[in-house]
Amino acid sequence: MVLGALAYLPSAASARAQEINRPQLVPSGHVGIVRDAQGGRPLAGARVLVIGTNLAATTSGNGVFRFDAALPDSFSIHVERLGYRSKTVEGRAGARGWIEIELDPSP
Repeated sequence: MVLGALAYLPSAASARAQEINRPQLVPSGHVGIVRDAQGGRPLAGARVLVIGTNLAATTSGNGVFRFDAALPDSFSIHVERLGYRSKTVEGRAGARGWIEIELDPSP
């Protein structure tokens, strides 16, 4: 029985060939949080846009947003939320990044 089970295991050469043919996952994307500038609390429901692209996200209940797509080498992110002044920040692509954005309440 043991020999029969071993027959189903791939050989080392086969395993290496599968490894070579497997697509490489390249890290991309950015994650961030939008907070209230006065109290620091996370802001849910903020709209986050990458200017010049079709990428957009809405912050979750804990203020977090995520872009899984690769971003241009340099980019601008525009953030808006009802009751707050909108804000645009600059960023640079590369390795995964964490972006923190604080919005000031509207007068």
